[in-house]
Amino acid sequence: MEQQQRHKLRQSWDVCREVPIIQDELKPRKRVQCLKLFSCAIVGVIVFALVLLSKTSFLLLITFGNNQTEIICSEQKPATLLGIGFVLVGPSVLLLLKSTWKFIFKSATMPSKKTLLWVLCVEFLVALGAAVLTIVAMPHFDIVTNVMILNSVSILSAVFQVVAKCLAKEKKWLIMLSVCSIFLTVTGYVFFAISYLVFESSLEINISIGLAIIATICVSVNWWENYSTLFAVSFLEDISRDIAQSRNVVCIISSLMRILVTSAVVGAYVPLSGREWKSVKLVFETVIVSLVVIQIASSALCRWFVVVACKMHALRCSFVLPMYLASITVLAVFLIPTSVRLPDSNQTSTCFENFQPKSSDSWLHLMLTDAIRTLNTRDIVVHKKTGGLVCLGCSALSWWLGLMLSTVYIWYLKIHRIERTQDLFVRPMFEGTFLEQSMLLNTRFEIRKRIKEKKCAKETIKVFLCATMWHETYDEMMKIIISMFRLDKYRPKTDKHSDVKFEFHIFFDDAFKDVDNERHANEYAEILVDVIKEVYTIFSEEDPCIFKQKAALPHQKIINTPYGGRLEYTLPKGNLMMVHLKDKTLIRHKKRWSQIMYLYYILGWRLNRQYFKEFEAGKKLDSLWERLKKDRENTYILALDGDTDFQPSAVMLLIDRLKLYPDVGAACGRIHPTGTGPMVWYQKFEYAVGHWLQKTAEHVFGCVLCSPGCFSLFRGAALMDDNVMKRYTTKASEASHYIQYDQGEDRWLCTLLLQQGWRVEYNAASDAYTNAPQDFKEFYNQRRRWGPSTMANTIDLLGSGGLTSQRNSSISKPYILYQIISMAASILGPATICLMISVNMNNVTWGTRETGSQTKTTAVDTIKKKVMNATCCKCPCLESEDLSEKTLPAEEITQRECEFQLSPHQTWIEQLQMKSYEFPLDESELASDEVDFWEELQKKYLEPFKENKEQQEKIADDLRELRNKVTFAFFFCNALWLVATFSLQAIGDSVSLKIPKIYLNGTYDPTEVFSLDPIALMFLLSFASLLLMQFVAMLYHRIYTLIHFVAYADTEIKSDRKQSHLSHQILDSNHQPETHGPDSALCFQNPSSEWQQQTLTLHLSPPRHVLVEHHGPHLPSACHQLHRNRTTRVLSHGKCKVVRTGEVAGKMSGCFVKMATNVHILYVKRESFSFTTPSAFSQR
Repeated sequence: MEQQQRHKLRQSWDVCREVPIIQDELKPRKRVQCLKLFSCAIVGVIVFALVLLSKTSFLLLITFGNNQTEIICSEQKPATLLGIGFVLVGPSVLLLLKSTWKFIFKSATMPSKKTLLWVLCVEFLVALGAAVLTIVAMPHFDIVTNVMILNSVSILSAVFQVVAKCLAKEKKWLIMLSVCSIFLTVTGYVFFAISYLVFESSLEINISIGLAIIATICVSVNWWENYSTLFAVSFLEDISRDIAQSRNVVCIISSLMRILVTSAVVGAYVPLSGREWKSVKLVFETVIVSLVVIQIASSALCRWFVVVACKMHALRCSFVLPMYLASITVLAVFLIPTSVRLPDSNQTSTCFENFQPKSSDSWLHLMLTDAIRTLNTRDIVVHKKTGGLVCLGCSALSWWLGLMLSTVYIWYLKIHRIERTQDLFVRPMFEGTFLEQSMLLNTRFEIRKRIKEKKCAKETIKVFLCATMWHETYDEMMKIIISMFRLDKYRPKTDKHSDVKFEFHIFFDDAFKDVDNERHANEYAEILVDVIKEVYTIFSEEDPCIFKQKAALPHQKIINTPYGGRLEYTLPKGNLMMVHLKDKTLIRHKKRWSQIMYLYYILGWRLNRQYFKEFEAGKKLDSLWERLKKDRENTYILALDGDTDFQPSAVMLLIDRLKLYPDVGAACGRIHPTGTGPMVWYQKFEYAVGHWLQKTAEHVFGCVLCSPGCFSLFRGAALMDDNVMKRYTTKASEASHYIQYDQGEDRWLCTLLLQQGWRVEYNAASDAYTNAPQDFKEFYNQRRRWGPSTMANTIDLLGSGGLTSQRNSSISKPYILYQIISMAASILGPATICLMISVNMNNVTWGTRETGSQTKTTAVDTIKKKVMNATCCKCPCLESEDLSEKTLPAEEITQRECEFQLSPHQTWIEQLQMKSYEFPLDESELASDEVDFWEELQKKYLEPFKENKEQQEKIADDLRELRNKVTFAFFFCNALWLVATFSLQAIGDSVSLKIPKIYLNGTYDPTEVFSLDPIALMFLLSFASLLLMQFVAMLYHRIYTLIHFVAYADTEIKSDRKQSHLSHQILDSNHQPETHGPDSALCFQNPSSEWQQQTLTLHLSPPRHVLVEHHGPHLPSACHQLHRNRTTRVLSHGKCKVVRTGEVAGKMSGCFVKMATNVHILYVKRESFSFTTPSAFSQR
């Protein structure tokens, strides 16, 4: 009693705290929202401007083909038709080049004959329709008709939508939208025909009208693939599947077909129309070429920016809206100069040969006026026939509304945070002549019911965070533990609808020491226990009010294992964290063996075991195998170092990459070295160059070769693939193995993944921070490992380049050539030469802290501080008062250290239990089958190495010999380089390149020249080319990083809004009046272990739901009895549900319960509900 009073006395005046700096996840703020709005606005404006430019230039080409225009004379019209032909085949040529590149260096799967015949027929029909419409028919119409008739190509898409929606039994109003689109498009055809046939009919016009209507229907077949899988027709489904697998070959065939058909139509129509190909060259080199180039370039750029807008989740403002407004705006642009006449001229004609505008404004004025002449010369305009004008306007409006109704589904289209282009758009290329129509109609169409089904069937990703530790300091441990607790707070396990589940593992090497022939946890393990307790206290304390009594920390587990020991923590938000303490006398130590340990534990034991049990129980093999493959695909491992600091957003961005691309086996983030001093400054620059240039170039041109082990996400299916995880367990037996396997295990693992066909990616927005060596010795040890291992793995990858390029679609022959050039440049680099001179490859080491002297000193100082804190905690009057400790005499400090010494007969479990007495660790046991697993794993792969001096000496000799060979090769290559350079310089003028010296005034003297050494020029050009390529790749990669970041910020903003809305609902429900009707609920909570001391007498009338929540690893007997006893007088007419901390109680009818003091309970009607820990026993 006296001790408790003294403890309370201490709490009354000693309330100040010393807590570590915890930088929480930066939530979306105004600047992030401003960045999104600014980016989307810029992209939207660019899209709108480009579509206007594309459409205007194309319509001007169509106008120049009209006989009423005067810029291009009648005998020169074939040049215009040829320009229209180039516009038609422009996208096909671009697609042909892209597909040919992919066919040569990536996938070359051939389609079936049935698919080939179908593609040829469809592409012939579409190409013929597009060519007839734009080359034959449209030049005979006015500008208003030409602007709007392009919208009528949505006719068959609307028909397909009606059929698909009817088969899916969609809501009637959704079906009526497509029906209205069909009606409006057909109405537009009717008004279009009436405006010409009734008011100004002629044979040529009649033929053109018929051809235009038929051609638009043919063109509308182009987007059949968007609906092929919705009709439940096996023929179409098989063709669509075959096309998806052989996309490159199909694109090559379709492009060639379109080019041939368009060329045939252009070549045949010119002589059939009574024209000749004279004077084409004169005109085609001027205005026509400019319009063609502008149209093709603006269309290609517009398509790219539309993809950017979709990936930024800006479909409405930056894609759909600009496309809808394009036709109206272009029509307004052409109608503006109706009241403006051509400038007076002495020439009798404004033909291009006779009239040359003096400025660009005059050119624009002339072209717009010439375009509107096609409308002004119509009979309905000249004689102001109201009926004809009404029909013209109604046809234009009907087609425009028809296109809008057939593509209104895009307005409500749901896309993922990061979306692939092939999932956004069905066809891989746009239509230059129907730019906005093709982009809208090509956008993925989905049935709403199926969207909801996909949303409900959303798969959950499991991420295991695995950190390897050794001799980290207190501050380094604090970083990684805080990062894990941040992630636990970001994705609580109690969230039933969470898209990602996390589990944390720490594999602690060399965690034990000998004390009087007994194994005890060393000082580093004690520091880790202290760090976890400190961070747990901070994250579990929701209310820091000093007047409230702090809740006791929950009990955790401590387990003796075959490899050493394990600590199991249930984090404040329900996620599990395991600390595996490795005893190097029982299991192999060092990083690679720790990685093998968690790979086989998580992927081999945890993942496979459940399916083997189901298989033994008699379940079907096919279903089990499919589920297992899916689980492997959705299981990720985040490899971490013991000092890595990261935010939850960095992990989520990496998860996005693996979720989006199934062929990605690993993804890494951008690593930032931390620390102070000149060595750290140099490393920051080096990391910036390595990540900003080299890794971005590798990501864009091919594949990242190394995913750093301090922060990389791996896919379980990739690690469990053939020749990856199994080969990673290979024991080094040769000198080269020690360099490749043990000195650069991260790069070797990535090499195995690449050789097996998996892709490794880099995300520049995923930031992680790790401590960098601050003195030269640590830096030298680090680079002594990295340099040789990098070269060894690169040579291994290049040596198998032919086979790797066949298996891995991301590694092409040009990319291998790029790596060879980079390798040669690094060999000739001065820094590499200096490193090779000083490298002792015979000294095979693990980390940068080989001696551990400095770290150990720091650790011991920290331990002394923590020991004093823990010792003083035994006395309630003093707790963690650093100032008083500093002033204690040396004799007292020594005495207290001696008092804290462990008993010789004390086990490591008792040691850590005493160390963490404020955070209770209850001793537990492993299941027998898991014990068998660890013993078998140790015996097969992780048995400690036995010392063999002869073998060690042999390996050391082999390493020295390998060092000498590599060093000699380096010197030999550089010596050849120097000899060649000096020889060319000695020869002089006979081989040098002579460049005349040009003065500033433009003159030059033939006798004065610059002489360039060809080898030096080649060397400079090679380096300049590499830097230029890497710089361009960096810009390209940065753009897509910005797109991903904006999409991530947008989804986080929406998620925060939903969470805020839910919080407001909770607060509103807390103010509801308390009811005692039939649906009222009764809840008992007790966070402590005092259940057995409570006597509860309850009379439940009317019936209520009874919920008992217990916080602890085991349910006490009272809870079990309460749970079973459902028919007693106490619980009559009620229901009982017992849950542990972090579990979901399930669905109950429930009611809203008012928030009482110290009670945090949430009942959500007809939804799952969860609980947070209260600070006192209470009854509601």
